[in-house]
Order: sequence, then structure tokens, then C-alpha cells
Amino acid sequence: MTRPSENESAKGNRTRYSSITDWLSLANREPHLGAMCLGLLMVAILSPLAFLALSDLRFLIFGQVVEAKIIASPMDVQTKFGSRPQLRYEYTDLNHEMHIGEEVLDAPNMVIGDLLKVRYLRQTPERSRTSMALWQNWPAYLLGFLGLVALVASIRQGIKGLRAVHRKFMMGSPSEAATDPP
Repeated sequence: MTRPSENESAKGNRTRYSSITDWLSLANREPHLGAMCLGLLMVAILSPLAFLALSDLRFLIFGQVVEAKIIASPMDVQTKFGSRPQLRYEYTDLNHEMHIGEEVLDAPNMVIGDLLKVRYLRQTPERSRTSMALWQNWPAYLLGFLGLVALVASIRQGIKGLRAVHRKFMMGSPSEAATDPP
């Protein structure tokens, strides 16, 4: 003869485990939760590009645009993508202070004395980016934006899916709801 306390505790654990498995079986059949998982996977893949886009975005939004003059002829610099020309330029910020900047840029026709547009941040005027270099990264900006859209859409789909699973779980027996066709 078993003790009543052991029998009741075993029955209670089985019931709790059974309701968790029923909820998970409902969640497994919900297409909105699958869409959320795919969206979060896309966000994980696109997040490095979004980081690159965010680092340049502050120059695009908050950057002060000034004219810069090339002071050294483009010399080849070894980068991880091969040999590329590096421009050296000087510009004057809005406080009339002179700064020198360098940028690896594909601009084969640039010579000493040519003018180009430069964006710098008021907080750190010694850091600058040429406008041409900022717009050469447009694919990263586009993919970063798509990653943000995927994040918002996956959160929205996940909320829909969780509501649907909760609604199915609360309507009567979860085991019967799990076997119902959608």
C-alpha cells in the first residue's frame, strides 16, 4: 500500500508536466511562433551590418558638412580587401580649427588640391568621414534597415502566436485542443 502523500505528489508533478507539454505542443503547431523564430534568425544574421550602419549613421544625421582639400596624393594602403588608395585631406571646422583626416576611398581621379565634402561630429571634430565614403556603404544601411524590420515583424508575429497558443490552451482540455486541426 502506497502512502497518500507520495501518490498525490507524483500525481501533481505529472499534471504540471503534462500541462507544460500540452502548451509546448500547441506552441509547436502555431505558425506565428515559427515566423518569429525565422525573423529572429534573420536579425542574428543581419546584426553585424546593422552595427556598421549605426556607426556611420551618426555622421549622416549629426555630421557637419564642410569642404576639405586633398593635401597628399592618394597612396596605396593594404587593407583586408586588398590594396586601396588612401586620401589625406584637411578641413576647417565651424570653430575655425584646422584638422587633418584620412580615408580609404576608391577615388582614382583625385589629385592634390581637389575639394571634397567631409562630415565631422561637433563633439569630436578630429574624426571625420568623406561623404563619398559614407554613401559607398549603402548596401549595409539597407540590410541593417531590413534587419530592424525583421526584428519588429518577428516580435509582432511572436505576440500573435503567444496569444493564439494561450487562447487554445485556456479553452477546455489542452490535449483536445492540441489534436484539433487548425
